[in-house]
Amino acid sequence: MNMAVIDKGNAEMAREELRARVRTEQARLGLSQKQIADQAGMSSGTFSTWLSNTYKGNYEAYDVLIVKWLESCSARSRIRAVRARAPEFVHTHTARKLMALMEAAQYGPELGVVAGAAGVGKTMAAKAYAGQNPNVWIITADESMKSAAATLIEIEDVLGCASERGSRRVRRVERFLEGRQGLIVIDEAQFLSTKAIEQLRSIFDKTQTGIVFMGNAPLNDRFGALGRLPDHAQLFSRIDEWEIIKGPVSQDVDAILDAWGELDSDVREACRAVAVQQGALRSMNKVLLKASTMARVRNAETISVDDVKAAWKKHMTGEMPAFRRIAA
Repeated sequence: MNMAVIDKGNAEMAREELRARVRTEQARLGLSQKQIADQAGMSSGTFSTWLSNTYKGNYEAYDVLIVKWLESCSARSRIRAVRARAPEFVHTHTARKLMALMEAAQYGPELGVVAGAAGVGKTMAAKAYAGQNPNVWIITADESMKSAAATLIEIEDVLGCASERGSRRVRRVERFLEGRQGLIVIDEAQFLSTKAIEQLRSIFDKTQTGIVFMGNAPLNDRFGALGRLPDHAQLFSRIDEWEIIKGPVSQDVDAILDAWGELDSDVREACRAVAVQQGALRSMNKVLLKASTMARVRNAETISVDDVKAAWKKHMTGEMPAFRRIAA
C-alpha cells in the first residue's frame, strides 16, 4: 500500500496499519509518545488520541504527519545502516593529564587553567571526567556570557538551583555548592569577562568548589596578563594547576588510530597529516568517520588512502595535505 496517500474508502483499515507501524517503530526506537508527537509535529494529546483511535476531529491531516514521520524513520535507518561509528572516548596521554588536573582541582580544591589548540580533546576529557565523578558541572561559555550576571544565570541553570524568589543569585549558587566538594569546568572560558572570572574566584573562596577555566590558546595570555595587574593578585595567586597544550602529541594520535582498528600504514600516515592541521584530533576523527562510511558504502573491509583523501575534501573543501607514504 502507498502510505503517502490513504484511500478514503479504506481509511480506517489504512489507519490501523499506520498505528501498527507506529507502535513497531516506537518499540524499536524506545521512544515515548511525547517524543514521537514532537518529532511528527503534533501535540502530545492529539497524538495520544490518534493512536488510541479516540480522536474526535478530522484524522486526515494527522495521518499525513504520521506518514511523514514513518518515512523519516526509514530514512534515518538507511543512513545509520551505512554510517560508521567513531570509537568511544579514548584515554589519550593528554586526556589522562587533563583528568588528573581536574581531579586535583576538585579535591584540592584548587583553581586550574587549561589553554590550548582547538581539537586536542579538552572538552571530551572534561565530559569523561564528569561522567566518572560526582558533583562535576560543565558550563560552556559564549559571547552572551561576558557579564558576571549572565554567567551566574548560566551556572544556576546548569546546577539546577535557579529560583523565582528574590534572594541574591550569587548566594543561591553559593548555598547550593557549599559542602558538595564539587568541580565547575568553564569550557570556552576565553569568552568570560574579567568581572565574571573574579566572581567565580569569589565563589571558589566561599564554597571551596574547584574551578577549571578551559579554553583556546588566547586564554593563557588572558590569565597571564591578569597576573601582572595588582587588582587581580587574589585570582592569579590561587591558580595551582596550569596546563598549556600547544597541539596534539604523537601518543594521542596513535591511541586514537589504534581505537579505529586495523588501518594500513599509508592510511595512518595520511591521518597523521590531518591531525597536524587546523582542528587537530577532532578533524582527524571526522575525516576517519567519513572515510569509514565511504568504505562501507562500497562494501570494502578497510579504509583506503583514497577514502581519506575524499573525506578530507568533504571536510575541508581542499586538497589533502602532503604525507609520507610507507613503502610496501
